[in-house]
Amino acid sequence: MQRWLLLVSLFVAGAAVMALELLGLRFLAPRFGTSTYVWGSLLGTVMAALALGYLLGGWIADRRPQPIVVHGALATAAVYLMLVLFVAPPLLDLFEQLGPALGPLGATIVLFGPPLLVLGAVSPFLVKLLSREDGVGTTAGRVFALSTAGALAGTFVTAFSLIPWIGSRGTLRLWIVALLLPSVAGLVARTRVFLCLLPVGMVLLIPDRVTDAVVLYRGESAYNTVLVEERAGTRRLLLNDERFGVHSVGRRDQVLTGLYYDAFYVAPILAGGKDVLILGMAGGTTAKGYRRLFPGARLTAVEIDPLVVEVARKYFGLDAGPDLEVHIGDARPFLAGATSRFDVIEADLFAGGVYAPFYVVTQEFFELARRRLRPNGVIVVNVLALGGDDSIARRMTATMATVFPSVFELPLRNQRLLFGLSQPVGVEALRARLDCHAIADLREVCQSVRVRLRAGTPGPGDSVLTDDRAPIEQLTDQMMKRQWSGEGSGE
Repeated sequence: MQRWLLLVSLFVAGAAVMALELLGLRFLAPRFGTSTYVWGSLLGTVMAALALGYLLGGWIADRRPQPIVVHGALATAAVYLMLVLFVAPPLLDLFEQLGPALGPLGATIVLFGPPLLVLGAVSPFLVKLLSREDGVGTTAGRVFALSTAGALAGTFVTAFSLIPWIGSRGTLRLWIVALLLPSVAGLVARTRVFLCLLPVGMVLLIPDRVTDAVVLYRGESAYNTVLVEERAGTRRLLLNDERFGVHSVGRRDQVLTGLYYDAFYVAPILAGGKDVLILGMAGGTTAKGYRRLFPGARLTAVEIDPLVVEVARKYFGLDAGPDLEVHIGDARPFLAGATSRFDVIEADLFAGGVYAPFYVVTQEFFELARRRLRPNGVIVVNVLALGGDDSIARRMTATMATVFPSVFELPLRNQRLLFGLSQPVGVEALRARLDCHAIADLREVCQSVRVRLRAGTPGPGDSVLTDDRAPIEQLTDQMMKRQWSGEGSGE
């Protein structure tokens, strides 16, 4: 019985290591994106922690080769991860201020380094314990094979079942329980301390985020943590980072939101056509708006997350119809494979927070987009500009200017909308197109855009973003640090 309990502990430890690596990405991505810094931090921390764990486990095994040490190791890792459930948000706030490189590295080391180190010590410890009956070589092979089998199970179960089913925090709780069960069984068998069972129940009592809004839906997919809230008659779709992750807004019987979404609706007027491609549909705020404001419009929407599409239909009233074709997929591969041409391309692409995927801000992306536009076509892109900081917008303008004959910008409070036109046109001529008298709901929007619209002006040092070099995560982090410090950069 003791031998089987040790083997179960080994399997669970191996599974938990890979589960923590996957969960680490879900914890870090809303704050730091999915840059090479994040992946490097995760992979480096896992390898370093396991290496130190192997050394520690071998050293302890030679001095105290007793099964209770293995059970204690799993219990220690579980208790530490219980603390992570409580302290992860404030710690991530703290490490976020260290920037795109040191931030994720520090957060990964503190949040996941210690339990990974302890779990890494299990394999060499069991080689020592089990080799008393079999040869060292045979035992080592079996131990590392079983540990690797656990790692495979942890990878597939966590990635394909647990995270989409119960979310990241729920998955972490489940792995805490999985670590506690064999460790508690071993400790109870050895020490008769039945109070060791209490932590299993405590894990299930840890509260999630508290909000004064009514939570209509909470779920998780392979791409996002998805939350739908309603407050004062307004529904919001939040993805991942709940501070900056508002991706759609819906109000009953009201098209305009008073937010940046409203400015997208001038694009069909500028282009003189109503065939619209929406890249990044989210909850369908603008899809519903185009339908209401431009009867007869033909809409094609692309959204990478099937769960978000489901939520858009169920909670935001995005009804199917012959005027709306929804594709589940990534924006850039869709452009690469598309054959249709459009009057307007709307690109509002963020990875569930403030970070835009690097491959949708590059020269190569905009070249694909221009090939999908008609001769009078317009692309409009939402760019982050916290507090009027236009550092990213200038780089994006410089990039778009290498592809489009005319580029214009609309400065908003925390965004820049960049307009790229397939044909050369002056700013006054473009403003003259904004005659919205035929669309009563858009008159004020058009007037506001007409006044604020200006030619895009990249600075001399604003280099072009390409697939080879597009440091969008670093630019975003620098912007956020300037906002925290109060320095700003722009208007």
